[in-house]
Amino acid sequence: MTAAIAGALAQLRAGIWLDRRRVGAGAAILLALQLAGFLFIVAGTHGWIAPLQRPTTTDFVSFYAAGTLANERQPALAYDGTVALPSSRAAVIATSSTARGHDHP
Repeated sequence: MTAAIAGALAQLRAGIWLDRRRVGAGAAILLALQLAGFLFIVAGTHGWIAPLQRPTTTDFVSFYAAGTLANERQPALAYDGTVALPSSRAAVIATSSTARGHDHP
């Protein structure tokens, strides 16, 4: 039994088992799993899995708010919490008025 294990370990170390067909199959499996995960995330954030009460597009709200402040020629205010938070809330309201947040302003 130990000779068989030693032989299997030697083949694993040598990489004889790793040929073009197996690398391609592994890559295809990983691609399929990543695509399935991506589609699951898209379906979840668009309300296709469970109904959503409000849009879930808040992950970029701070960037949108900072861009709005920069367009108003006040980019430094993005680092001021007393200004940035209301600006972020205004951005949420602006994106909530669109079609479930799918049409970004």
